[in-house]
Amino acid sequence: MGDAPATRRPHAPSVAGSSGANSVVFPYCCRMSMTQAFNIALILVGDELLSGRRRDAHLPHFAGVFAARGLNLRQVWVVGDGREDIARVLGDSRRLHCPVLCCGGIGATPDDQTRQAAAEAFGSPLEIHEAGRHLLESLYRERTYPHRIRMVEFPQGAELIPNPVNQVPGFSLDRHHFLPGFPEMAWPMAEWVLERVFGEVDTAAALVTCRLGFRGVPESDLIPLLDAVGVRHPKVKLSCLPSMRDGFPVEVGATGRSIDARAAIDDFHAGALGAGLAPHTLEAEAQDAEA
Repeated sequence: MGDAPATRRPHAPSVAGSSGANSVVFPYCCRMSMTQAFNIALILVGDELLSGRRRDAHLPHFAGVFAARGLNLRQVWVVGDGREDIARVLGDSRRLHCPVLCCGGIGATPDDQTRQAAAEAFGSPLEIHEAGRHLLESLYRERTYPHRIRMVEFPQGAELIPNPVNQVPGFSLDRHHFLPGFPEMAWPMAEWVLERVFGEVDTAAALVTCRLGFRGVPESDLIPLLDAVGVRHPKVKLSCLPSMRDGFPVEVGATGRSIDARAAIDDFHAGALGAGLAPHTLEAEAQDAEA
């Protein structure tokens, strides 16, 4: 993503009406209601992720962030640096009709192909973003050219996403929000996006998983209860996770907003007792925690 001057401190983007030749206004993303935006998706870009040279940190982080906002992470793609592959994934993600965060590949080096792939997938030619150009010139002066300027070559119609670390922006286009691969940059930039798309965090909307454990009970014996409870509690996702540990325990989980998840697991608990299956209650956990 480029190297900011070492002495420059992170700053917030300028607001409308601020003075100064290098001030920049970062447009707000379109805010959506929870009913419109319950789903969200994630794209992770980089050959280093596929080769194992870098271990991904984004998925566990964002799983927790999304759960805290009551958002369902519908799909995750991990794709290499090939332009055609990234464009194909972006074509697939557009068909989900939900917000998408895309991390990686928006820098200026030849292996950074996400900007070009987005232009291809969205049918919008690349152009130098005028506000982005002013921002880079304020950071790098004459060193903006000829290479750093590529970092603000975005598809036509893109809006800037402020970067509080080195000021080099990401961009948004058609519900897709393109961020650097560095977690130190991507995560605060994603928070900026999420606040503008979904508003402040509503703790009552947070997704949790309420759990029951069974020992010596085959999964097949739980299917009738899973079917029945699933019908009675459509707002909750039920899961059945067996283990290879001693006794082959099975964990049943109900994931949803706290009040819904608790009601579903209580229903399952009562049904299990009635069937003589002797469940034991496990501690409720955030959606992204490991079983």
